[in-house]
Amino acid sequence: MKYTAICIVVLLFSLCVSQEETVKESQDVSVTPLVTGPPIPHEVLKDIITDYFQALNQRDMSTVTSLTHPYYIQDVGSFLDYVIDNNLLFDIVSISFLMDEEEFREMTEILSDEEFQEQVGSRGVSYEVELHVTMDAEVYEGFYLFIELGETESGWYILDPALLQLVIEGTLEVYQSGG
Repeated sequence: MKYTAICIVVLLFSLCVSQEETVKESQDVSVTPLVTGPPIPHEVLKDIITDYFQALNQRDMSTVTSLTHPYYIQDVGSFLDYVIDNNLLFDIVSISFLMDEEEFREMTEILSDEEFQEQVGSRGVSYEVELHVTMDAEVYEGFYLFIELGETESGWYILDPALLQLVIEGTLEVYQSGG
């Protein structure tokens, strides 16, 4: 659990870093109140997360790309290269619902409505995924990632593989340094 705090700090930091800078014309950013859609299809989203990590394990660029939000497609290749170059394998231990669409929108309030629509979709949610990560025959247990998904007109997709890569890299560095 002590790694969870580090992961959260890395996640929040990387969220700030990964966002494109925008010019604000005024200090007040208006965020449209969230309109709640149909119920979140938790089992479907858990299957998407499972399929995503299986595709990473199989080095399947096509499947990883098809499960990634269109805004982040350009980051899939470098993320998959990182997984391949570091000989990473992922074994999901558990998937837990973390953040509903209202909480998710509050977390991303720095995004205007237009940016949210482009980078997430109509709504977003987050799950905590506990993994065992294998790197060069060394297994790291108790590895936690926060997987964000966004709903577009064509379905639900995993968000920001570059952020996932950053969190994985940082967490592995902590594990390897004995922290």
